This record gives sequence, structure tokens and C-alpha cells, in this order.
Amino acid sequence: MNSTYFNLLIYFLIGLSSISVIDTAGAIASRKFKFKYSYLSILSCTVYVGIGYLVSEEYGLLTAIIINFILAFYDSTIGLKFSQIFKANIEEKMEPQSNLKMIIIMSFTGIFFALIGYFISVI
Repeated sequence: MNSTYFNLLIYFLIGLSSISVIDTAGAIASRKFKFKYSYLSILSCTVYVGIGYLVSEEYGLLTAIIINFILAFYDSTIGLKFSQIFKANIEEKMEPQSNLKMIIIMSFTGIFFALIGYFISVI
């Protein structure tokens, strides 16, 4: 592997593992401690901003957008499955139409937070 992209892979894996931990441990905690799972979205947003910052600082805005898009897609598909498997304290049931809607919304949310991370990196 080209050493130029080694840090990018590390940032991506950090983002992926952070989101996975938030989705799984957060689901368990929300059920055990009886709080709304949606409150943990602030942690996911923090991951998106942090990864957007790290990636854009070293690789530029476009790369940060692509990485965050992939992370958000993962979060809204596989992350959602983790939260369902671990029985997160979620009030509403997800219908197939709302799954697609959430994937689209989360993907754009990931891009939005990549932009915030980028702007923090250039300040």
C-alpha cells in the first residue's frame, strides 16, 4: 500500500469503529438505562466532524466528503442493523420507505459535517 494513503485508511477505520461502537454500545445503554437512542446522534455527528477535519486537513475537501459519505451510508444501513439487533430504545418502527429516506438524509448529513470539519481545518 502506498504510504500516502495509510493515514487515510487509519482515519476511515477509526470512523468506522467509532460508529460501530456508538451503534452497538449505545443501543445496549439506551435499553438498559432507558433513554432515547436518538440522543446519541450527537456522538455520531462528532465523529463525522472529527473525521472530516482529519481527512480534509491532509487530503482535501473532496476526499473528506467521500469518506464521510461512506461512513454515513454505513451508519444508516449496517449501524441501523446493529441498533436493531441490540434492541435500542427507539420509539418508532422503521418501514422500508423510511429506511431509504434515512439513508439519503444520513448521507447528506455526513457530507454536511465533512464541510464543517473542513472549515475548522482551514481556520
